[in-house]
Amino acid sequence: MRRYRINSKVEFKAPSLGEGKVVGMPNKDDKMYTIELASGNTIRCTKHYLGKKVVPAAGAKWRKK
Repeated sequence: MRRYRINSKVEFKAPSLGEGKVVGMPNKDDKMYTIELASGNTIRCTKHYLGKKVVPAAGAKWRKK
C-alpha cells in the first residue's frame, strides 16, 4: 500500500491534472486527501485517483556514480 505524507509530490492518474502536492491528510470520516495543484487551486480526492509519488532525482542524470 502506498503511503502519502504532507508535502509529498504526487502524480494523478488523469493526465489532464499532471502533478500536485499533498497539503491535507484524510480523516476517518471522509478519507479524502487535499491536493494543491501547480495553478494554486486545491482539490480533494481519494487515493484511487492518485498515481505514484514523484521522487526528485538525486544529482545530475548525466553524471555516473
